[in-house]
Amino acid sequence: MSESFPTEQAKDFLTSPEQYAFKDWQIVVDALGKGKQSILLRKGGIQEKEFQLKSSFFWLLPTHYHEELLQVKPEYRFVEKDAGDEASPGCLLLKYVAWVQEDFFVTDWEIVRRLSPFYIWEEPILKKRFDYGKKKGLSVLILRVYRAYPPLEVKEDEKAIRGCRSWVKMATPFTPRRFEAVIDEKKFCEIRKNILLRIKGLL
Repeated sequence: MSESFPTEQAKDFLTSPEQYAFKDWQIVVDALGKGKQSILLRKGGIQEKEFQLKSSFFWLLPTHYHEELLQVKPEYRFVEKDAGDEASPGCLLLKYVAWVQEDFFVTDWEIVRRLSPFYIWEEPILKKRFDYGKKKGLSVLILRVYRAYPPLEVKEDEKAIRGCRSWVKMATPFTPRRFEAVIDEKKFCEIRKNILLRIKGLL
């Protein structure tokens, strides 16, 4: 049986007239939504001095902005579309919500390499991001991802969605939705434990 979204913890997010969405490549959002990936690695967009976590709950906003399929592992370069997932013309479909379980800033490149089983990116692009800017390192977020029914549809041409930034603040009138975890709790707990052990250098 699918697990529902933790409504009590997310009450403020679900009922807020303004919610955050996190922008990432469509291929990455798809991997998170299919349970193939449970972490995000981020340095910050050009319009941000550094990455900052805006909210513990956020929508995952898929984009093709800067997307390079050759920068992800070959087995993840194909996006399998689900039936009924077509957005209206000029719109984006936000199908997933993420709940942050852990938040780290990693300054040891070997830790990033040890986390390879839990992300789809190729190593060179992560090394480039790791070395970028005055402060070497990457923010690591461990996420529990939920599928939203129905998904949220937003206009793609809104100015706020464009540009090289991590976060988009959206005005989203509250409508009841059902949320289901994409990975069951037992499996997610095992994944989380393995990630933490790798970050601590115990695996």
